[in-house]
Amino acid sequence: MRKILAIVVMWMVCSSLIAAPINTTTISVPDRSASALQHAFQQGLTTVVLQMSGNPQIMALPSIQTAVSSASAWIQNYSYANDPASPGALQLTMTFDQGGLSELLRKSGQVVWRKDRPLTLVYLDFHDNALQNTFQQTAKADGISVIFPVMDLADENIIPPDNNAALPGSVMTQLGARYGVTSVLAAHFISQNNQVTQINWVYSLNGKTFQWTTTGNTPENMTVSAVYQLLQVMQQQLAMTVEQGARSSVTLVLNGVKTMPDFVSVVRDVRSKNDVRSVSVVGMNADQITLAVDITGTIDAFQKTLSADSAFSPIVTAGVPAAQTNTLQYFWTRLTT
Repeated sequence: MRKILAIVVMWMVCSSLIAAPINTTTISVPDRSASALQHAFQQGLTTVVLQMSGNPQIMALPSIQTAVSSASAWIQNYSYANDPASPGALQLTMTFDQGGLSELLRKSGQVVWRKDRPLTLVYLDFHDNALQNTFQQTAKADGISVIFPVMDLADENIIPPDNNAALPGSVMTQLGARYGVTSVLAAHFISQNNQVTQINWVYSLNGKTFQWTTTGNTPENMTVSAVYQLLQVMQQQLAMTVEQGARSSVTLVLNGVKTMPDFVSVVRDVRSKNDVRSVSVVGMNADQITLAVDITGTIDAFQKTLSADSAFSPIVTAGVPAAQTNTLQYFWTRLTT
């Protein structure tokens, strides 16, 4: 039973990490008419520039308003599909010109979010599925991927039963370690006369701690406000100017990753390498995961880095050299200490 729970937790974490590209969005459309298509292009571009900039007021800029008014000029490709959540409904997935939009944002005095935004673990000490859904949908619209603790026995052993205060930093660190994330947000709800009057938030990102309080007429409004605050903190900490330049990227396919502890360990192992800037999960299948790794230097140098670690054994395949395909395959083995 514990093994099944571990597999479920790993699936939840990995599936949440697999995010759509920053320049892609999907919305519902009423039909395939030209007018509906043009309106969808404008909606889609509005969403994408918000995701890329992290600026909730981005549409107040005249240059962005002009771009959205001619949204079709920024489209790279689009496709229709049936909405799996609503039989008979139609969805449109659009991909916009990321390079062109990055340049537009730069000229507009904006910054561009890194595409490898961290998955954020969110703990609400007021357990309410509707609030979780509100948080998740609001965060998704802003390009932030979130998960919530499954609250199994392992989580209950980490989280103290006393909910009279926000989670201590040590507990947030333990939760982050369990789920393999470095971005953890915890909420403490304060009520009077059985009504929530404010929510205190503590956010830990890469070892830095941030705190804020939200108030409002309803817990839903307070939760939405918290997402916007989270967005601002992330933007300040993670946004980069376009002038910083593109990163070298490599696709790393790893076999031998079977459990959640394996998943957490292998991501840590890759992140710990000196020539690795960032790591994000782009796929998983059986005992294999695929990582998108941003590196400094060359792929050959990165291969040498991995070869120096006995946990990584290269899988040699015939065909085009890795330096040309930007894809490396390894078998990963958990090392015991």
